[in-house]
Amino acid sequence: MGYGLINKCILTWNDPDALVWPEDKLWFLLVTPTDETSGEWTTFFNGSKFKGYPTLTAWVGGSEAADAETRSDDQIANKVMNNLIAMFPTIGAPDDIIITRWGSDENVLGAHSFPVAGRDFADDASNLQQNVGNVYFAGEATSSSDWATTTGAWDTGEEAALAMAQQLTAGV
Repeated sequence: MGYGLINKCILTWNDPDALVWPEDKLWFLLVTPTDETSGEWTTFFNGSKFKGYPTLTAWVGGSEAADAETRSDDQIANKVMNNLIAMFPTIGAPDDIIITRWGSDENVLGAHSFPVAGRDFADDASNLQQNVGNVYFAGEATSSSDWATTTGAWDTGEEAALAMAQQLTAGV
């Protein structure tokens, strides 16, 4: 299986009146005039109704995600805000910004698995999920149906926890 890189810039506003985008739309995509800028923080997830306060998450993937890891927080925040202003001219500055750099995290070095030609992803995921003695494995890459998702990570984590609990209680 392949292993890719996605990074996020999460922006939050404390004031409910800061929400100047449609609350009921989950995704926004900024279409830019050139290919060079079309993948730079142009996809946004609107988590406002789930969080209870204005929240947007900007996404970047592939080579743009790798390039973003070399940028400062201020450079990323400026790019993200410029893109948001292009869509929502009255948007104000966020109160908090969190930026992921999954490729630079020495314990992660990426963000998600994906199928590649010539491999059976379900077989690879199943093999990754096999425990070795008392060591159990979980995560989105071990899910044959929900790879590259939080759901896949969560579900396989629950499965591994249940298997560990069964082993522990069997030995009692």
